[in-house]
Amino acid sequence: MAKSAHTKEKKGLSSHSVGNENAVTALTYSSSSSVHKVMLVVLLATAFYAHKSFCAVQFENDRFFSMLTEVERELSLQSEQAHYYSYYKQFVHQLKARPESSFFTAAANATADLLWDTTTEYPDTINVIERFTIYPEIATAILYETYDTVVHRWLGWKTKECYSVFSEVDKTVELQTCNGLGHPIVFYIECVWNMQGLHALALALACYLVGGQSLLCGATGVLMLFFNHSESMRAQWSPPLRESWAFPVFVVQHCVILFYLIEHATPSAEQRKNPAGKHSRSGGAGPCLTQRAHGLLLAGVTVWFCVSWQLSQFVLTTQATVFGLLYVMGYVSPENVRVLCGAFVASFLVTVLALMGNDLLLASAMPPFALATIATSQYYGNVLMDTRTPLRTRIGAGLCILGGTAVSAAAIKGLVYIATLPFRPASAIALGGAADSGHIFVMLGVKMGFIAPTFDTMLYMCAPEFQTMQDEYFNVSITGLLPCALLVALKITVNVVNDVFVVIPMTATSASRQAHAAHVFVLLSFVWSTAMAVLFMRLKVFWLFSLVVLAAQIVGPDFHRGVTAMPLAADLRTVPRATFVVAILAFTVATGIDNVRESLSVMGEAANPDGTAFVSFINTSTSPDAVFAGSMTVMSHVRATTGRAIVNHPHYESEGIRQRTLDVYSLVSRRSDRQVWEALRKYGTDYAAIETPFCLQRWAPGEDDNFRGCGISEVFTNIVDADVPNYRDGDVFCEPWCVCRVCTCLCAVRAVRAMCVVRCACVVRACCVCWHQRSCAADHRCGINDGALQDRQQAAPQRLLRGRVPQHPVPRAQAAAPRRRRPRVMPNPRTQRDPDVEGPDIATPVGGVCPPSGCARG
Repeated sequence: MAKSAHTKEKKGLSSHSVGNENAVTALTYSSSSSVHKVMLVVLLATAFYAHKSFCAVQFENDRFFSMLTEVERELSLQSEQAHYYSYYKQFVHQLKARPESSFFTAAANATADLLWDTTTEYPDTINVIERFTIYPEIATAILYETYDTVVHRWLGWKTKECYSVFSEVDKTVELQTCNGLGHPIVFYIECVWNMQGLHALALALACYLVGGQSLLCGATGVLMLFFNHSESMRAQWSPPLRESWAFPVFVVQHCVILFYLIEHATPSAEQRKNPAGKHSRSGGAGPCLTQRAHGLLLAGVTVWFCVSWQLSQFVLTTQATVFGLLYVMGYVSPENVRVLCGAFVASFLVTVLALMGNDLLLASAMPPFALATIATSQYYGNVLMDTRTPLRTRIGAGLCILGGTAVSAAAIKGLVYIATLPFRPASAIALGGAADSGHIFVMLGVKMGFIAPTFDTMLYMCAPEFQTMQDEYFNVSITGLLPCALLVALKITVNVVNDVFVVIPMTATSASRQAHAAHVFVLLSFVWSTAMAVLFMRLKVFWLFSLVVLAAQIVGPDFHRGVTAMPLAADLRTVPRATFVVAILAFTVATGIDNVRESLSVMGEAANPDGTAFVSFINTSTSPDAVFAGSMTVMSHVRATTGRAIVNHPHYESEGIRQRTLDVYSLVSRRSDRQVWEALRKYGTDYAAIETPFCLQRWAPGEDDNFRGCGISEVFTNIVDADVPNYRDGDVFCEPWCVCRVCTCLCAVRAVRAMCVVRCACVVRACCVCWHQRSCAADHRCGINDGALQDRQQAAPQRLLRGRVPQHPVPRAQAAAPRRRRPRVMPNPRTQRDPDVEGPDIATPVGGVCPPSGCARG
């Protein structure tokens, strides 16, 4: 085999030549080659467009989004998705309502409404920007208004196409739906798809860099992403989630770090001669400026990542620990580690200003660790870069970093206390965000069996995304992703052991060790991401990214050269690299193409006449100033579709909202009417929304044991009210009003006949679909306050299967009504007036199968 060339150019990236392996030589050019650059641009552009289109097609197949009405589109955004989208919708509405010449004034007013918001946690005033990291929504709203102004108003181009559809609630009502970038929600979703294109582009670039600037590694990484797409991300199903906006930025940030480690890996002779700190590789100031420029770029991208996701601080903490380990092991020079950690500290300061002192951010462990690493590198200098440095010295440096982290954390806590003392109560400052992030550490304790579960942790741990990974290991193994990644990780681990423990100090060089810095960074990131994914499946997106970056290197020249150089792999030296690469790719394609077909075959529809009727009732039959409380999912829909004030919402990352949710969820407790009424009225609640799954959801034998005891009423009874016998033996408060198979009730919360009670009625209900199966003509009240309730209690099953409801015959008139596939979001009960409730009529316009005499207002 011809000798392989591995050279480093001064003004470019490293290039690899593979000698006689002509089958793959075409994909490995010198980095200065114009052909190579053109092919790289083509690869990145293809990855961007292909992944963007792939996500968009899956979303359209699943929702039939282009044919839904505006309300149905908003209802198809579940839980947090609708919550975040509501701020984009609010911002766009205020920009569109402006006079023609006052764009900046309208933007300032819209921003002010977010800074002093009273509709999200009524009656409190909160800073939405500080709490929810909604900078993506603000930026997208401004971008949309700019696009619409320039393209539509100034240039006169057509930006959307609208057409009429008939309402499934009332076939005589004609509704309008629009497609095109000129429509706000379409523009919003399209921006998310562009971010997913950026995700694939940055992933290809990361694999290209780590794989030794091999185009084949970049292309393999993109293929691995497509073949394991359903495990790698969920943006195609949940566009507005924070990770849909933030994770592509994280991948870009990863690329910047990898590029820095590769570009500035080898110290110059002057740096080795002058360890005190002249950052020059050629004697001038150029390289120093280059390092600083790369540091500023890293800081900027990190700020972008932080303001897009409130959980970014935990990922950045793991990266800061990796920087410290790289320095302790001698893979990164003190100058470079100071630039990297300094960029993190600078980004933290900017983010604190941008998020206006976010408590969760102030409790981050990243800045203390970064500062401790900088201080340790300043003290030890280039000592750790010497390959003859004993192991005990490196361990001592690691302990210095840990000790410095504790000191820095205490110092930052004191500075935060002093700086915010004039603005906030001392009790809140003393917590310094610990109360907001405390539930995370409680969840860790519960996962490990050290702490008993609480109401807050159960709401998290009963969600599938917070369960422990199970089938995911098998799913990513059959495509070859996990085996390939583990092989590459093993090879890098062998190199690390050889560098740090085995290699003869007199023959080792600092430069050869630093040349492996990017690979070791990927390996350590993989270890951290594995730990996070094992604990919380929601974080497996970072694990899958690390797997793809590792697995893509298996077709690179470095891996083949390193494996064949091992004594145990002497028999593989006669196998051409081309054969090895073709075998790997053939296996990956053969097993992964089925996953692509399966992803594209998912068909569904989010047509939701039930939810549309619910929204229509709120808009037409309640006051614009009405305040609503209920399950977090329904409240996010209420705010997004109606703009009404709500008491609680799905963003669960603050101590205040957790207490609010606990009070509101007393609706599913076994407490008395008076206690429930007091819990709701202290927030000024006018209406409480109750839906059947929310009230009656139970675990049933035969279901996954991970969800045992996960019904909301079970959680409330077994944890919150566990020590009160009366609360354990009584009836669930909301159960009498969930009389219909599909029912969403609105409960008027106010004093009735001088008694503190809550009276409910099914305000939006599919009439005649009740457990006692009485027709609307025979029983207009559908058994809410009369003897039919006893019939329901006798006939109703005591348990409901998780996520399902008992099936009952549907009247002929309703069965004959045309429907589009299946409703997926919110059940549709139609409602009538409850004569015992004082205040606004709880009623809805006549429609559907209910006779006029049965659904008219009382």
